[in-house]
This record gives sequence, structure tokens and C-alpha cells, in this order.
Amino acid sequence: MVHAVPVPQITWYKNGDELRLDGTDKYLLSRDGRELEIMAASADDTARYTCIARNLAGQIEKNFDLTVHGFTSLSCCNINNNISNICLLCDVISTS
Repeated sequence: MVHAVPVPQITWYKNGDELRLDGTDKYLLSRDGRELEIMAASADDTARYTCIARNLAGQIEKNFDLTVHGFTSLSCCNINNNISNICLLCDVISTS
């Protein structure tokens, strides 16, 4: 976990390309930008995801090498629950 002052701006990338989050239901980003959720993950989402936190003091990055082999489901108590969302956490906390 990294503590940052001033508050960093966090940007997410997939295979080196900045993720465009506007107008898509594929990705959900938390309010502070630290948490990226990939909705209905499939093999097409296999990639290296990177979060980069930047502020006046510099930048730090964290890589996530994600491999999705296929659809996963959980069956419990005669109820099928699809487990297909993946959440990535960029461990940066502002201390200001």
C-alpha cells in the first residue's frame, strides 16, 4: 500500500493502452479510481492491466497480469450465481 500526498490521479491501462471508461458498461471504476471492476469477464479480457498513480511528487505503477480461462459459476443451495466480475485494486491511499 502506498500513501500519497497530494492526492494522486490514477489512470488504468490494458496492454499499455489507456482504458476508456466513458460510455461502456464493461468497466466500473470506484469514485477514488483505485478499484477497477471488469464486468462479465471473459477470455477476451486476458491482458496486463496497469494502474499508474501520479501527483507532483512523481508516479508509481502496479501491474496485474490477468488470465481468464473461461466462464465461472458457483452453484449453492439450488441457486446458480454467476461469478464473472473481476476486481483489481490499486494500493494507493491519499493521506491529505
